[in-house]
Amino acid sequence: MHEETKEFLFLLILLMIFGIIYAVYTVPTQIASGQGIPYPDPRLADIHEESWAETGPRIFSAFILFSVLSVFIAIILTLVWRSWRLYGGERRHILVLFGKALGLYLISTVSAVISLIAFLVFQKSYVTNNIFGLVYPVLLPITYAFSAVAAYYTFKFSYWFAFREEPAFSRKLTILLPLFLLLIVMVSPYNWYGAYTLDKSIPNIRPITNVILFVILLLAIVQSLIFIKARLSVETDPINRARIKTIMLGFALVLAIYIFNVIYEIFMTKMLIIFILSYFITGLSIILVYLGLISPRFYMRYLERRLSK
Repeated sequence: MHEETKEFLFLLILLMIFGIIYAVYTVPTQIASGQGIPYPDPRLADIHEESWAETGPRIFSAFILFSVLSVFIAIILTLVWRSWRLYGGERRHILVLFGKALGLYLISTVSAVISLIAFLVFQKSYVTNNIFGLVYPVLLPITYAFSAVAAYYTFKFSYWFAFREEPAFSRKLTILLPLFLLLIVMVSPYNWYGAYTLDKSIPNIRPITNVILFVILLLAIVQSLIFIKARLSVETDPINRARIKTIMLGFALVLAIYIFNVIYEIFMTKMLIIFILSYFITGLSIILVYLGLISPRFYMRYLERRLSK
């Protein structure tokens, strides 16, 4: 079996094990402790989670945005799949890596959609008297875990695109080590997803989890920009340079998304427009990377016309 396939299967199995542990240990332990408060709840007024009137619009907006994003990623992934069948060798491998990153992001967004459907149905982050009542707190960390692995494959895709070779193991560890740390930290019962705790003596390590996830995404995108810039510096063909710049712009927009998400985490429902903008820019960044990488005929004609002026 090819080493790349082994690595991919290993990470998928790791994610499955993480999901099982979270479902059978973390969430039941949190519920048994009696410390977690599902929201909305009148006691959570200070964080604007006291009623469905406060929480509902945010959850419904997230459901619409993740649904649209899932459909969009699925369409782009299909186009990438159709393209990689036409090539062999290094170009095919680069397209396959891009497809894996998109596929993992798709699993992440679909998980988010399913969890949000459960939230909308029960109008609570979780309920314990229904078999589907724990869907939201179980799938939310799985959503984050898949997005972190998708960031790793974004990193690998950009390295292969720039240098046409496998990144060194030491370089891979810059993403893999915080990724493994993220999964270990997330299974802790003190990592409150889908619940809040009012007892200040009870630890809440979710902010730490958010920071680790942000670091993973940031490391992947910053390194990707560095790799692609290195490729641009040695490219002489004007058309290819324009394509590479398009990909770079797509990755640069991802940095803006992370900044928006940090702002959203700080202000929550007060800054719903930030949440909406971040997902609009996500779609735009995927389009730009797709155009630069695949370069369909209409985009090539556009670049030729622009460069001929």
